[in-house]
Amino acid sequence: MPPPDYRLELVAAEARALESMNAQSAFLEVIERGLAFSELVSPGGLVSYEIAFAQRALGNLEASESSLLDAVQLDASLSFAWYDLGETALLRGDKREAERAFAEAARLRPDHWAGFFRLAELAAERGDGERFDALLTKAIINGFDLRTVTQDPHWRDWYADPVLGQILRRFLTVYWRDEVLEAFESPVE
Repeated sequence: MPPPDYRLELVAAEARALESMNAQSAFLEVIERGLAFSELVSPGGLVSYEIAFAQRALGNLEASESSLLDAVQLDASLSFAWYDLGETALLRGDKREAERAFAEAARLRPDHWAGFFRLAELAAERGDGERFDALLTKAIINGFDLRTVTQDPHWRDWYADPVLGQILRRFLTVYWRDEVLEAFESPVE
């Protein structure tokens, strides 16, 4: 059998080191070190992702998006990079690109709620009750908790909507206690 690809091991080790540095808010160092590693040793999706994380933390969304695109081009299986691409697209106001990225994140991680949650929000913004219902179902099945959005103005507006509100009330009645339903109906804190 051929030995494992040493380059992949180097990239993974460097990504772990950069992740640790990001956790310590050493963002400028992450960018510098990550770019040097990519140029001198080997580019890698995980390294590009950590660079993107640092760039976003510093407020450079354009550079972060570019690094995220590099990450998914180098490794299209990085669901978290696709998710972050969706978030970046939302910040730019490109809902179509956001939906594409969130859909890819959900496809890659059908056992996680985040991609489905964001897709459900985009469906609600369009007033697409059927899609909202289906996507919110997937998000809830995978661990999304409606208690986290009871004070969110968008979710409160959807709760007041005749179609979307009916869907939300059904979920709240089936999956949560009365106090969560009451939280949607109470004044914003």
